[in-house]
Amino acid sequence: LDGADSAQPAFEEEIEAIEAAIATLGGQVLPKLNWSTPRDAKWINAGENLMCVSCSDVILILKSSDFAVHDLCHAFDCCDEEDDAPPTIGVRRPADGRPEQVTLALRKWFDLRSSLEFRCFVREGGLIAVCQRDCSAKYDFLLEIQPLILETLKTFFSQEMQEKMAHLKSFVFDAYIRQSDWRVFLIDVNPYGGLT
Repeated sequence: LDGADSAQPAFEEEIEAIEAAIATLGGQVLPKLNWSTPRDAKWINAGENLMCVSCSDVILILKSSDFAVHDLCHAFDCCDEEDDAPPTIGVRRPADGRPEQVTLALRKWFDLRSSLEFRCFVREGGLIAVCQRDCSAKYDFLLEIQPLILETLKTFFSQEMQEKMAHLKSFVFDAYIRQSDWRVFLIDVNPYGGLT
């Protein structure tokens, strides 16, 4: 084999773009693929969080995440296969089961308290359920403020999301409540389905 044929693929442009984006966003970012944040890879990072300060950090987090692998290889597993079937979540499965295009989104890093992240379920246009996003821990103080949490998220949904997301009858969104002023921040929107 000559050297040209056996060379590893080079991604200089992509690496430069990621490094430039990290710098533009203040030097600390959270990576995300089309649908999933690689939150299952916190363990690989020194701070046990998803903060990335370099392209190497981004690659390490993504390579260590089962959620990222799912986005790359199984993103459409819960979508309909038959052309004449009504789509379950509004998306049909591509022939090979993989997304046509994968997008890496880098978001400015914010150190959020996982106890105040919530998953909200919208079915047929109505907010039907809310649960804490971190299911691996119990936060006793949430019981004391549960009515305020629910009212805050209901108000956020009706004032900020219901009309804007009317084209989707059913979906799931993740929100964060900043406890100092009870301001709600939208983190993510996902399909309503078995995996969410």
